Amino acid sequence: KLVSRVEFPLEILGDQDDAQNYAGDEVAKHKLKESQVSAVSDSGSADDCEGRSFRGNDRTCDGPPRRGAAAQKIIAQILLAAAKVGAEKRDAHEIERQNCEVDWVDLHCHAPVESRDANRPLRKLSSTVENMAETNAPLGGAYYLGFDGGGTKTDCFLVDAESNVLAHATAGPSNPIRAGYAKAWFTLSDAADLVLERCHLKSSDILGICAGIGGAGRDVVARRIATFLERGFPQAAVIVTTDLEITLQAAVGAGEGVILVVGTGSAAYGRDAEGHIARSGGRGPWFSDEGSGFDIGRRALAAVVRAEEKRGPATALSQKMLHWLGCKDWSRVLDWVVKNSDDVFPRIFPLVADLGDQGDAVACEILSTAAESLAELVSSVLQKLDMQDREVPVAKSGGTIGRSKFFDAAIESGLARVAPQASLVSLHVKPAEAAARMAIRLGKRKAHAG
Repeated sequence: KLVSRVEFPLEILGDQDDAQNYAGDEVAKHKLKESQVSAVSDSGSADDCEGRSFRGNDRTCDGPPRRGAAAQKIIAQILLAAAKVGAEKRDAHEIERQNCEVDWVDLHCHAPVESRDANRPLRKLSSTVENMAETNAPLGGAYYLGFDGGGTKTDCFLVDAESNVLAHATAGPSNPIRAGYAKAWFTLSDAADLVLERCHLKSSDILGICAGIGGAGRDVVARRIATFLERGFPQAAVIVTTDLEITLQAAVGAGEGVILVVGTGSAAYGRDAEGHIARSGGRGPWFSDEGSGFDIGRRALAAVVRAEEKRGPATALSQKMLHWLGCKDWSRVLDWVVKNSDDVFPRIFPLVADLGDQGDAVACEILSTAAESLAELVSSVLQKLDMQDREVPVAKSGGTIGRSKFFDAAIESGLARVAPQASLVSLHVKPAEAAARMAIRLGKRKAHAG
C-alpha cells in the first residue's frame, strides 16, 4: 500500500467498510507496486479522484473525474509521478500520520454505510453538497467553472460565456495543505460533478477553469491541483491561483484595494494602482493565521482549560463547550484535536461569537484580541504598498464575517485605527463567481491563441 514509500490512500478509494478494516500501521507494512496500481485502475474499484464513476444522460464516459476506472487512472498516474519525484522525502511517521487523517475522513463521513459495488456510484466524501434544481444548458455552448476552496468549504460556480450563472454548489474543504490532496481532489470533483449534472453537461463542454485554492501560493500545490483539473477536463484552459487573488478580484476587479479574508485561516492581500501585490498572514495555523476561526477556537478551548484549573476567569464557554462539540468528556476532545485539529477549532468559533454577542467577558476578550490581530494584517499590507495614508477600498470576506455583531464591530474599529483613510466596501460578487469570470477570459485567450 505504498508507492515508493509515498502513501497511496486506499482507505479513501474504497467504501467506508474498507477504510475501517485497514489501520494506519497495516498500511505501513506493505508496498504497492505499479502493476498493482494498474490493476486497481482497470478494475471497478473506487479511487482517489474526487467524484464517482462517469455517468449521467447517456454521456457516461464524458463526465468529470469520479470514483470509477477513469478517475482511478488519473489519480494513480498523479500519485505514481509524485512518488518517483519525492519518494525519499517521506518517512514512516509521516505516512502513519496521513493514514490517520484518511481514516478520520471516512469515520466522520455522514453518508450511510453501504455494501461495495464497483458498478454503482460511490458515496461522496467531501461533506454535504448543496442541492439545486436541474436545468438544461444549451448544447454546443461554452461553459466555465470557478472554484473558491478553503480549509472549511469549497464553492463552485458554473457560468456561460456571457457570465450568466447557471449553477453553483458548496462542498467540503479543498485546501490541500490542511485537508490533504486526496480530500481536496474529492471535494473539487464532487462540486464540479453536481453543477455539471444539474445542467446536463459533460466535461468536454468546459473550456476554462479558474480555481482559487487556499495553499496554492506554493507552486507545487498549484501544479498538483492544476494537473488533476487538466486531466479531468481535457478541453479546458486551467489556472490555479490563491483564494486571496479571486477574492480581491471579487472586491475591486482589476483596481487597487485590500481584502481581509477571515475563515479557517486569515490573511490580508492587496494591490496598488501599478499592480504591485502584497500579502500578510495566511501561512498556516502553526505560526500564522492570527484572528482566524482556528485561532479563536483554540484560544476558547484554552480559556476553558484555564478556568477549570482556576488559572483564569470563569466563562460560559465552560458550561457549553462539551455539548457544543458533541463530546462526553475532555479525553474525547483531546483525541479529536490530535487526529484533526482543523475540524475542532474552527467549529468552536460560532459558540464564541454567540457568547461574545451575549456579553461573556472571556469570549469578548478573545474576539477583541482576534480583531486587533486582523487589523495588523491589513496594516502590514498597506505599509508594504505605501497606501496607509491614502483612501483605499478595503473589503472583508470569509466564513467568520457577519456571524457576530461584536466581532464585526471590533474588526471595523481596528481597521479604522490602522487605516483611517480606508473605505470599507462589499464584494461585488462571490469569489467563486469572480473565479468563473476569470476562467472565461482564460478560455477565450486559449481559443484565440489556438
